[in-house]
Amino acid sequence: MKISEDRNITFIPYDIIANILRRLPVKSLIQFQCVSKDWENLIKSPSFIRDCLYHTGRPTPLLLLSQLGLTPRYCFQLLDPQSKQVLEIQNPPLIDSCSDLKIVGSCNGLVCLQVFHEDYGLYLPCSSNDSGTSPPYLLLWNPATRQFRKVPRTIEDFNVRHRLGFGFNPIDNDYKIVKLSSQFAVNPVEVYSLNSGSWEEVEFENLEGTIRISSWTNAVNGVVYWLGGKQRRSDDCDYSLVVSIDLTNQVCTSIPLPDLGSKKSRRLKLILYENKLAVLAITKSSLIHLWVMEEDTCASRGRWIWTKRYTCSLWSTRLSPFELNAATIWKSKIVSRPIRIFGDADETKRFCLIDLTTNEFKEFVIKCRRCNVLDINNYVESHVSVANINHKELQI
Repeated sequence: MKISEDRNITFIPYDIIANILRRLPVKSLIQFQCVSKDWENLIKSPSFIRDCLYHTGRPTPLLLLSQLGLTPRYCFQLLDPQSKQVLEIQNPPLIDSCSDLKIVGSCNGLVCLQVFHEDYGLYLPCSSNDSGTSPPYLLLWNPATRQFRKVPRTIEDFNVRHRLGFGFNPIDNDYKIVKLSSQFAVNPVEVYSLNSGSWEEVEFENLEGTIRISSWTNAVNGVVYWLGGKQRRSDDCDYSLVVSIDLTNQVCTSIPLPDLGSKKSRRLKLILYENKLAVLAITKSSLIHLWVMEEDTCASRGRWIWTKRYTCSLWSTRLSPFELNAATIWKSKIVSRPIRIFGDADETKRFCLIDLTTNEFKEFVIKCRRCNVLDINNYVESHVSVANINHKELQI
């Protein structure tokens, strides 16, 4: 810091200004873009946004999607398991009249939503019909900046037999939505690029046989993953592998899962642990197993190493395997969807946490308005833009 001899004005070096700004909440960063053109360029620069995401002081709450009672009304909340504080956040206005809502994925502060409306089972063009009802659509949304954007229709019609994934490709600094058939064999995959604002058909090398793709998905390090299994004559499917789509190399691969026992005796969940893909298996014998796929295992196709990182019993937690509905991992703790506790006018919720490093089991109760928690996702506050949004769609 130095002071001008002529005007007695304090000058702060540029790198110090940047270091101060990256510690501020998103709302302040949006406001400080008006200070000067230099500050605006700094705050909007990809390198600054990346530095903010990796700053250790950035809040990392859990994003809760809840349904209000039995009505087709939804709300989002942010939960800090450490302070047990729940914060209501403003919904994107385009979901107010929806009949069904799903979170496709959450990545670097952006949330991809799949929105359905009553009497529509297909994903149709984003236009109103004769009755004035808007058909279903995909929505990209930043809860911190309140920016949102409708995603244009896919090249081919979308229906419930298709699967979606959402991830970030660090090579080209682009957020992408992937759509593929649930009966995946030779059908092309469609990829939406946030940078280009359009869909593209991508041909992938055929996998051996037809693979049934589940709706369970996750993404890390530029690769989107789904649980999958070999298609049988019946509708029954044993999910025994992971299907991956590399957003950089446009390579599709099937990765065998480790030996997790009979499908009738366990439940699976694709999850992220220490920024790596992991699979969580909960058995009917009240055991929890966490297998992690190491980072360097995708360097050579056909060679993947799963390492069992954690095993514990549910007996000490007083939970049955049916009660532990694992949703995500937050700061090395397995987070289970809440168990409803009745008898309270506010309908309290009991959350369960299992520490992967100490095996310690904790539970805490929060009070919230009458709602049913449908999904829990990891979330980090950021000012990543949904790009090319209409000015009318921007709300702060």
